Amino acid sequence: MIRQFKLIKAALFMGAVLLAACAAAADFSADTVTQFGSASITGKIYRRGSMIRQDTIMGPNKSTIIIRPDKKVVWIINPALKRYSEMPYNPKVADVSVLANEKELSKFAVKKKLGSEKVNGYDCEKFELTFKDKQANKSTIWLAKKLQFPIKTQSQTPNGVVTSQCKNIKASTPDKKLFELPTGYKKVSPRELGGAQPVPAPKPGPKPPAPRPKK
Repeated sequence: MIRQFKLIKAALFMGAVLLAACAAAADFSADTVTQFGSASITGKIYRRGSMIRQDTIMGPNKSTIIIRPDKKVVWIINPALKRYSEMPYNPKVADVSVLANEKELSKFAVKKKLGSEKVNGYDCEKFELTFKDKQANKSTIWLAKKLQFPIKTQSQTPNGVVTSQCKNIKASTPDKKLFELPTGYKKVSPRELGGAQPVPAPKPGPKPPAPRPKK
């Protein structure tokens, strides 16, 4: 179960961060489908202003990620255990202006234009980002021109290829409550989020004997 939850987090985070890369996108909600190796993950995505929420389901496991640029934070939530973990928000990744600023973009990635394609009824600009950070590798993005939002992403990661798509897109403003932390949830480290126990501190005990002086 813990391994499955880690797979969800990896796919969820990669997809949501790339999907957050459009500050000028319109408010909307949509169904999402993410393929991560042999795992198929479904869910919902909501956008209100610069805020993003993505819920995912893989079998019995559920997870949520909320991106709050206004608070400079990303929350990853495990509803089953009522736990959440907090990460700093990275505007260099989640700001669409970076994609248009070749000088700024060149600091962490190389953009290669791949033409235009239609995805789920939307005309999209297709391009590839090759990240200088070896952990991120490459991502192909289909940016819907009408929505100014990437409705499909395909990312190469050390654990395999992650492909995410938005379907059944509805142009409406989601409730602001969807982007708040649920009450009664416990903040934990990323390691504890999936159910792992915290590493206990060493118990106090007698000090080891001092070494004897050499004769």
